[in-house]
Amino acid sequence: MQFADKGEVSPQLLGVFYCIAIALVSHATAPFLTPSNPFVLSLIYGVLIANLTGIPKSFVPGIKYSAHQIMQMTIAALGIVTSVSGLTYFGLGLLGSFFIVFPTFALSQWLGERLNMSPNQAMLIGAGASISGASAIFETAMRIEGSEEEIGAAVKGTAVFGLISMLLYSLLFAPSRLNRSFCLSREVYSILVGSGINEASYVAGAAGFLGFEAISLALAIKIARMFMIGPGVFFFSHVLRRDKSAASRRTAVTSYLPLYGLAFLLCGILHAYIDAFSPLPISMAKSWNELENALKVTILPLLLSIALAGSGSQVNVREFLRAEGNYMRLAAFTTLVVGLLSLVTTLIALQVLPFVIKS
Repeated sequence: MQFADKGEVSPQLLGVFYCIAIALVSHATAPFLTPSNPFVLSLIYGVLIANLTGIPKSFVPGIKYSAHQIMQMTIAALGIVTSVSGLTYFGLGLLGSFFIVFPTFALSQWLGERLNMSPNQAMLIGAGASISGASAIFETAMRIEGSEEEIGAAVKGTAVFGLISMLLYSLLFAPSRLNRSFCLSREVYSILVGSGINEASYVAGAAGFLGFEAISLALAIKIARMFMIGPGVFFFSHVLRRDKSAASRRTAVTSYLPLYGLAFLLCGILHAYIDAFSPLPISMAKSWNELENALKVTILPLLLSIALAGSGSQVNVREFLRAEGNYMRLAAFTTLVVGLLSLVTTLIALQVLPFVIKS
């Protein structure tokens, strides 16, 4: 966050306070609004306020800060409260990503050609749907030199269907009074959400229906998918794309490792080490348990709600409703493909790794 000079207000402060207010309201009202949870409510409240009443321009910097920087810091800190099983889920997500990302890239390229779309446009939409939404689109565009028009269309398409996915997963699979026929265990639901929804904020919102621990598991799988940008671009450039220029080869080999994802893993490893070997003295161990409990119960849930309030406040429903064209069709298709592939990989995991997932 930028700090203002003496006597001036930080440009992010108003927007952050706005997101804090939404987060507090969401936690206060969640017990009375079922089926729901404070995380998805923060996002929905943000969407409703932004589109029904509008948001002052002075709030925008703080809203963006909440949606991106606070979200990334919260994801990194989640590693501190993630159990050893969370690290196992990261490995499971990394393996499952190969069966989701590469087929989605191939199918998006195939359908993009039939819709008379540029290879770059199809590539960006495939990356956004199968990896991590807008962040994957921007990182991929840097490596394939995508145009601003192509980037904007891909972000718009994947964002709207990512939001729809979050709501559908929540209503269909989370336990609720509305629907118990699709009720799944926390572990299975976490895998399905982490591998099937594109944006990290939408993953957190959907997973929150089964409690805060489900969010950690789902985001572990989600982070594994983020590491697939480099291999995905390489696959696109050398296997799918006909253009074998030097520029294509040069950008294809560039890898991408999100720093907050690496921080999540390092914090998780530290947590696992402390739990396994208990190297701390009794007094320090007690303080550590108290800190971990405070992070898990109060601090991180509130920070995550603040970040989701910022994400929801950036959604422009009118712009989505006006959107049309082949890129929206391709975004819908790739989102459906990712959902089906995530369901298949989850069912395989149930059969192959019963010691990881206990329904």
